[in-house]
Amino acid sequence: MPGKDDFVKYNGEKVQKHYLNEYIYNLHAKFREENPNINIGKTAFAKRRPKYIIPTSFSSRRTCLCQHHQNMSLNFGP
Repeated sequence: MPGKDDFVKYNGEKVQKHYLNEYIYNLHAKFREENPNINIGKTAFAKRRPKYIIPTSFSSRRTCLCQHHQNMSLNFGP
């Protein structure tokens, strides 16, 4: 989040908020794929997310973040 007031206190210091652009389920699957020797469940993976990284509700977005629509927005540049 780019705003000046979009921060949280984390371990005693101000940290800028970040929104996840992917579901936790998909991130867990990607993590398991990249790290097959680490055995961690979805619940434990979700609990270890830092508090300044905020999961977002995709239904509340005004824009779509899917690959198809992101490619369309790249094609209509100046």
